[in-house]
Amino acid sequence: MSDDLETRSAFSPDGPLHALLTRLRVRAEAVEPLPVRDRQAQPFLSVLTRTQGRRPETLRELLLCFAAQTCEDFEVLVLAHDVPVERSALVDAAIAEQPDRLRTRVRRVDVSGGGRSRPLNVGLAESAGRYVVAVDDDDLVLAHWAEEFRRLGEAHPGRVLRAVVAEQDVTETPGITPGHGAVSAPRTPYPDDFDLLSHLVSNLTPNLGVAFPRECFTSLGIRYDEDLRVFEDWDVLIECAVLCGVASTPEVTAVYRRWVDAGSSLLEAGEESWRADERELAARVDARELLLPPGVFSALRWYKAEQLEYAAEHERISAARDAAEAELARVTAQLMAAQQQLADVVRSYEESSSWRLTAPVRQISETARRLRGRE
Repeated sequence: MSDDLETRSAFSPDGPLHALLTRLRVRAEAVEPLPVRDRQAQPFLSVLTRTQGRRPETLRELLLCFAAQTCEDFEVLVLAHDVPVERSALVDAAIAEQPDRLRTRVRRVDVSGGGRSRPLNVGLAESAGRYVVAVDDDDLVLAHWAEEFRRLGEAHPGRVLRAVVAEQDVTETPGITPGHGAVSAPRTPYPDDFDLLSHLVSNLTPNLGVAFPRECFTSLGIRYDEDLRVFEDWDVLIECAVLCGVASTPEVTAVYRRWVDAGSSLLEAGEESWRADERELAARVDARELLLPPGVFSALRWYKAEQLEYAAEHERISAARDAAEAELARVTAQLMAAQQQLADVVRSYEESSSWRLTAPVRQISETARRLRGRE
């Protein structure tokens, strides 16, 4: 009886554990189940590549990167999202010109309607890999990209896999083949290790630097939120990282290309849309129960201690400033009173008829003027 009572208490409807398990069950039951794949025939990695056919030259470059991988245990799904007829042939041509060993593992999937997340959800349903990663058609991956993911996956099965991504500024060059050019050297602004607290503040892992276990989308029912105009990748990353944990490598394995003048998701969606979706995402995460990984307790204690120390220092500085302002006001008032007294004395003597009597006063007045002029 005691054990039953303890069990019921642990799973109390008012408790966070009950709320977490209920949310996971309800979501898994609500989404359309993904197809079950034969594990023996599964590739290690499914690559979901969204394209609208607007930059066939960057799609060719990305496919060339896939052809150069040292690990070929992956498939590529080119998710052609609302591609018009005049661009469709360009997408097919980019796929057709790849070497046979890659072309047999590349498949075009047409997607209609919806926003940025729709192709990714369609790709999840079509994919077969044990892990899934999204790579946009204007980014680059290095030759050991897939191999590094597989190495991490073998060492940490079931974890989210995360590698470091460099970034580079690029711009469109109309009329010049291949239609774009780099305007900066590659840089590495993202941290070597995954830190959950930092990622709750901002997304520090571009989508091509993180591969998710297929179970995140099958057993846990996670999907890319099609109501979000942006940040759909950040939303999925936080949810999967909290539930599955993250295995990281400091290896730089990819290059995220940041468009500085046109074509970026920020420019397309608009800054206000970004801010609105950021607030929406924050509200959603705030409403969830979070499983915190090892090390977070010490990090939170350090953060709180820093916050308290900052607050105390701010209070000391504010008190010192208030005291200095009060002292300045007191001295200023005394000075003004002394100046008024001096002015009264000077005026009374200047009104006297005796030149000899007023001479010392005039001398004092002249000295006072010179002193004020030096201030």
